[in-house]
Amino acid sequence: MRTQPQLEMLEPRLLLDGAPPAAEAPRFVDFAGMQWQVRSAAPQVQGDNWYSDADESVWVDEAGLHLKVRRVEGTWYAAEVVSTQTTMMGVHQFYVVGRPDLLDANVVFETALVGGGAEMAVQFGPRLLPGDPRASFVVDTPEGVVREPFDIELNGTTSTCGIDWGTGEVAFNCFHWHGDEPLTPAHRIASWTHSSDDLPTAASEVVVRFGLSLQFALPPANLQEVEIVIAQADLPNHAPRIRSVATDAEWLLAGEPLTITAAGVSDFEGTVAHVAFYRDRNGDGIGDVEERLGVDTNGADGYTWTGPAAWPVGTTTLLVRATDVDGVSSGWAPATVTVAPAPEIVVTIGTSEDAQGRQIRYADPDGSIIVVGLTRGRAVLGFTRPPATVVTVPDGLMLAGGFRLVTLDLSDTTVRSVLAITVKGGLDGRAEVNRIAGATAVGAIKAPQVDLVGGGLRLTGDGAVGSAAVGDLRAGADIRMDGEVRGGLALTAGAAEPGSTIDILRGPVRAMAFTGEFAGLVTTGVRTGPDGLWFTADDVLAHDVRVGPVRVAKPTAAPGDRPQGFVFGPSGGTVVVPRRGMQNTGALPVRCVPSADAAITIVRATGRPDARLVAGRLAGVARRHYLVALYVRRTDGTLALVRSAYANSAGVWMIGRVPAGELHAYLVAREAVLPPLLADPMPSDGLLILGEAVLAETA
Repeated sequence: MRTQPQLEMLEPRLLLDGAPPAAEAPRFVDFAGMQWQVRSAAPQVQGDNWYSDADESVWVDEAGLHLKVRRVEGTWYAAEVVSTQTTMMGVHQFYVVGRPDLLDANVVFETALVGGGAEMAVQFGPRLLPGDPRASFVVDTPEGVVREPFDIELNGTTSTCGIDWGTGEVAFNCFHWHGDEPLTPAHRIASWTHSSDDLPTAASEVVVRFGLSLQFALPPANLQEVEIVIAQADLPNHAPRIRSVATDAEWLLAGEPLTITAAGVSDFEGTVAHVAFYRDRNGDGIGDVEERLGVDTNGADGYTWTGPAAWPVGTTTLLVRATDVDGVSSGWAPATVTVAPAPEIVVTIGTSEDAQGRQIRYADPDGSIIVVGLTRGRAVLGFTRPPATVVTVPDGLMLAGGFRLVTLDLSDTTVRSVLAITVKGGLDGRAEVNRIAGATAVGAIKAPQVDLVGGGLRLTGDGAVGSAAVGDLRAGADIRMDGEVRGGLALTAGAAEPGSTIDILRGPVRAMAFTGEFAGLVTTGVRTGPDGLWFTADDVLAHDVRVGPVRVAKPTAAPGDRPQGFVFGPSGGTVVVPRRGMQNTGALPVRCVPSADAAITIVRATGRPDARLVAGRLAGVARRHYLVALYVRRTDGTLALVRSAYANSAGVWMIGRVPAGELHAYLVAREAVLPPLLADPMPSDGLLILGEAVLAETA
């Protein structure tokens, strides 16, 4: 089942007061372990049926699913249900209670599989002429309709219809009665097999349909209402599904704890019995029994495995498989993790007494010359490939040979360390650090340049950060990542003081969590200007940003007019944000609306306790002129202008204060032939809605 994203891509539309009447919600019933939508429809052309979704037309009780053709105030209504979930190739058995062999000549009952441009059905009726067969197996594909008629005279009130759908072939069966004993050839009334290249494939979305209708919408000849019951439906057992598999670290040292999480594990027709976790030792994509890591039988808090990464150094493929209570298993869902070697050379630079040895130079295996320096503090560095030749140079130490830095520990220092890593030359121009620990722990770093300054982190170039735990972000501290963050960032921080910023230009962000009070600003996909304010003229918007769950312990209002909170927004790309219901605070765009003429982000934010701030940004306007305005809709339904401005290809930012209690804001635009006066009023009709935001209370 698909969930609606919190950010939508909207086509420009007219701003209208009021809304059209809401359509009646469709009716659903539960039957045979599935959900079914009840059809409600009026005739589209002459000869179509009226369909009713009333309780008197379709209902489920201990006897099964009831379908009834009814007459209501002179109009005859048919009954039909369609499964909301798709089925799969295999045997479908439908157990019927009633006498479909004695249906009125104008009444049609069918059990069908529909999808992939085709229909495969067992159909009872209609009989256009006396003596016509009472039933047919029907295959309707782009090739045409093929029928295999057969006559039927039941020896009781129960029967079984079977459709065995396979690759390029479908087999039909119809049997007398159903019960606890297996059906035998003696029960068979008719059978037929049909082959066609136009039948649905395994990838087709095929649903199940039950219908009781009237041929040409003609009433029964005896004017009597008709009822049929489907006592049960046996469908092929779907394998469980695993939406994704993730690890809590992209890199880790051998033997360190690792958590593997299987997300979106489900079995729409049954129950998941367990989820098993494996290491793919031989790389064949199949979990090896001797390499099974563990099994989780309780998915109440998600299916996970946690244990030491006790396998060889290098990139390892992990495999996860779910199994239901019937023993049917999903496919193998993969994830990868890289195990780095434990350090074999340990070198200390920096002391708390003097400034000697505050720098170390080494060449990594690809020839990059890397300098790790401290302006103060002390660091313990762990390298691979002994023995090492350590040479003292005037400003520090030099390691001869090709080495790889796997750990950098700043925890044994009495002062606030300031660390810088620079890289020159080499094949990739990168410094690779598997683990940085201490007062500023950032997990795994791979980037041309890394500056750790106080509680902040700055990455420039093609960076990849698996996880970052930065403690408290002090005022003025920032984390900036300008390169693509391959694999995604999992960020954990304590408190975020006002003035602290986190800016991830491209993402993805796997998860963010703040365990203390939050008063900083997080921007994802919105690059801020040099003054640190996110609404400056030189801001740019990134593309294709994915943001995972965001948790905030307690938001705190930022001083003055500076927004606090989260800003997610692309220009021409896509944004995926946390699903509805997760805690977000501050400037979260409810909708980002790129169009042919503009890229718009509307944000909501909290300023002073007695007011709100609403901001809008217009960029990429092409070679046209626009009047742009921020409006709010009052609780009484009227519109009020907050701010208007003139925008050209340079774009425009607008921010305005909104009285407490307002609920909705719009960014709107009208194309202008000539630059208008800024004082010109903005009309409230005939405007393009370029974005809108719902203003919400924050703690």
